[in-house]
Amino acid sequence: MIDAIVRKCKDLLTNPLETFRKSREDEMTPVIRYFLALLVVDAVLTAILSLAGFGIWGMAGRVTHIHHPILIFLLVLIGGLILAPVFAGWLHLWVWIVGGRKGFSQTLKAVMYGATPGLLLGWIPIIGILFHLWAMVLAIFGIHELHEIDGGRAAFAVIVAVIIPLVIIVLIAVWLLVGSVAMTMPAARTGLLS
Repeated sequence: MIDAIVRKCKDLLTNPLETFRKSREDEMTPVIRYFLALLVVDAVLTAILSLAGFGIWGMAGRVTHIHHPILIFLLVLIGGLILAPVFAGWLHLWVWIVGGRKGFSQTLKAVMYGATPGLLLGWIPIIGILFHLWAMVLAIFGIHELHEIDGGRAAFAVIVAVIIPLVIIVLIAVWLLVGSVAMTMPAARTGLLS
């Protein structure tokens, strides 16, 4: 099983279009096993990195006081298990809109296989974002090959499915930040006047 996972990783990273083409008939059980194995690796490495105070979990730990590596491991693992099918469902809506009709399982397969670089190397501070961008490109390749639609429509579906939630998250963060600053301003003024 480990040999098959390593081979699939190598193939997805070195020849993604051909690998996705050959994966059209893959059953979901091995796809889920593959994703889960990489998710465990990501969760372990993220938890270890957070111990040193690096990465997003290390920074978040300073704010939330969540420093325990087992808790971080579980958060990454459970978060990945929940977010992958949720994101695949959201992406599938856009794939369907642009003409992809091969079914939700093909979209889920594109998301799970496409996540390979992000899960393997996305935990690295600062440059990890590049591996998540690479994962997005792989998802585009996966949608293109698994749904047999042209690359432009696949790219549109993936980019829209990623951009809309990011914009919403940024807007919520700005709203919370502005609200937090606005709430502390009267207290700051009162302190200055005393």
